[in-house]
Amino acid sequence: MRAITDRMADRTSAEIFGWLFEELARLAQSPKPEVHDAAVDLASKAWAKARGYDFAWEQMEADEALLTLGLAKRVAVTNADGDVEDTEYEYLELGV
Repeated sequence: MRAITDRMADRTSAEIFGWLFEELARLAQSPKPEVHDAAVDLASKAWAKARGYDFAWEQMEADEALLTLGLAKRVAVTNADGDVEDTEYEYLELGV
């Protein structure tokens, strides 16, 4: 039972962190530099905290927000011929 509870807690944590990053990305788009900088700083701190939880970054469903906050980047996926087939997200590992 504990394993099920832990997985549910981590999934809930992913949802909460996803919401937080969405809100911070919205604030980071502010024309006021102090609001933008505070949002990005808080996002970096939250990102470091999120590393302590056992969930996949994709579970947050906040990829675009993470791009806005500078915590992820979009990378090309190429085939054997070097042609771009798709893009995917690469998540930054802060403090590693």
